[in-house]
Amino acid sequence: MKENRLTIIVFLVFAVILAAAAGYSLLFPSAAERIRLPIVTNCPLHLQACSTQLPSGGELHFEISPKTPGPTDALQLKADFKQVKPDAVRVKFEGRDMYMGYLEYDLKQAANHPERDSTENVQFTGKGGLSVCILDLMHWIVLVNVQIDNTIYEIPFEFQTLHVR
Repeated sequence: MKENRLTIIVFLVFAVILAAAAGYSLLFPSAAERIRLPIVTNCPLHLQACSTQLPSGGELHFEISPKTPGPTDALQLKADFKQVKPDAVRVKFEGRDMYMGYLEYDLKQAANHPERDSTENVQFTGKGGLSVCILDLMHWIVLVNVQIDNTIYEIPFEFQTLHVR
């Protein structure tokens, strides 16, 4: 009799674990695949807007303004897409040679213009900021994370700030 109870208890615990795992996978589907692309070369964001082709098709045109921000200036972030419609866009600033904290900003899709087909040209915009640094010249890697379906493309650009005292 005790063996039957033990068997039933073990079976019930196992069933509860399986049910919890199944419920978790339904509530929290598997994370999106992340693909980090090579750094976009010969295009410093502190001097100009930069464009690159996405592996899934389409093009990203990314711009930060002002071009030479002061240490407390808000940054205007703009990502224009051609021939692709991302689900989400996030911009992350990383110090290339020094950890500068958590600097990540979600961009929001801009309202579509009636004269444009929404699948042809899509724009995401937002504001961001940088940490104040003790270095006069700070080198950054700007990761533009573009989610398309269940894939996140991490597109790195170079950016630098110069603080003149």
